[in-house]
Amino acid sequence: MGEHRKLAGDWESVSHKNLDLFLKKLGTPAFLRQNAAQMKLSQKISFPGHTMKVITVQNSKINKKVIPLDGRNFRDQIFQKFYTATAVIGGDGSIKIQGKMTESEAIITILRRIDKSGRMRVITVLDGVECVRVFVK
Repeated sequence: MGEHRKLAGDWESVSHKNLDLFLKKLGTPAFLRQNAAQMKLSQKISFPGHTMKVITVQNSKINKKVIPLDGRNFRDQIFQKFYTATAVIGGDGSIKIQGKMTESEAIITILRRIDKSGRMRVITVLDGVECVRVFVK
C-alpha cells in the first residue's frame, strides 16, 4: 500500500490558520470570508484507480472532485475561482497539487499530508499567502 493511501477516510476539520487572509488574496468578498471561517468542513477521501476522490461537505453543500495522480492536467476550483494544475504523490505519502489560477495566473499549491500525530494537514499557498487547515478522523 502506498503511503498516500493513509489519507483515505473520513475527516473533520478542527482548526484553520490564515483562512481570512488567504480568501482575501483569492478575491473572496468579506461576507463570504466571514461565513467560511464559521463553517465546519468534512472530507471523505478515497483512491479509485490512479486518482484521488475527495467529497467535501460544508454545511449542506456537497462538492465532489476526482484528481488524477498520473501527472495529467486537470481543472478545478477553490471558492469559485478556477485553476489548472497537476498532482503528484510525494515519497512521504503527501499529495501536492500545483498550478495556476485562471484569472490571475498566480501560482497555487495545495499540499495534503499526515502529520506526526495522525492529523491531516491541508496547506494551501497562493502568491505567498499560506492557509493551513487541520483535520482529524
